[in-house]
Amino acid sequence: EELKRNMAVAFQLDLADSGKTVVSWQGVRRDESLNRRNAKLFERIGPGMYAYRPIVEWTAAQVFEFCGARGLRPNPLY
Repeated sequence: EELKRNMAVAFQLDLADSGKTVVSWQGVRRDESLNRRNAKLFERIGPGMYAYRPIVEWTAAQVFEFCGARGLRPNPLY
């Protein structure tokens, strides 16, 4: 959280505060957790800030299949 999300959010807020439009691409999937089950594909998350979640409807199996077909190996920490 401290090394990833918080730093990214602070950077994005600075951009939005300077008048830029920010679209945050997120690798969130609805089947990851109950908290994410209603995640939208695209939504406004604040003034000048939007979230885009291109794999929101995918399953974990689909993500691994997509990556495997392109020769991408999963992170060993996953």
